[in-house]
Amino acid sequence: MKNFVTFLMFSFAVFLAGPANALDFYTQWWYNSTSNEGVHDPYPANGYDEVRLNDDVNSGSIQGTVPLDPFGLWQITFFCQPDETWEIEEEYVKVFVNGTLVNTEYNYPKGVEKVFYYEVLGNSFNYRFEFYSPETGAGKHLVMARGRATLIEELKPANIPALSRWGMIVLFLLTIAAGVLVIRRRRA
Repeated sequence: MKNFVTFLMFSFAVFLAGPANALDFYTQWWYNSTSNEGVHDPYPANGYDEVRLNDDVNSGSIQGTVPLDPFGLWQITFFCQPDETWEIEEEYVKVFVNGTLVNTEYNYPKGVEKVFYYEVLGNSFNYRFEFYSPETGAGKHLVMARGRATLIEELKPANIPALSRWGMIVLFLLTIAAGVLVIRRRRA
């Protein structure tokens, strides 16, 4: 009983504290897509923003750019869900980030969600999912579920070192000299 009470207190404290990192959000594959072919959102009503190969084709793709703010080091979490009833070992999705193949996931074992991570540096990343299946049929294909972007570390430009007193004097004299040259050229 004591462990259960401790668990409840810990859970309540976590609930009150809220998310550990406010800069954690869904990647929204469909909203951020720039093009797609042969794929669809299998459950658009639930708002989960998932991607699945169309039932009548063997291949398809979706690509786009996810904005990240602020500039920094981000961890992107990908969720791949093999179909719960069909196991098609030759079916796969290739995942590209910024033009680099980062993972290939297959449609087996059935019903076992696969999670993988990739880190990006910047204020956006490009993604592309390429699907292939030897089968065509309603509801047999794996699903790329909505991903998550989590800020690991915000990176700011290095501070510009302050000019010394002599640096300020030299900059001032150069500005005056440039102004004098401009005035002389206009008079000539």
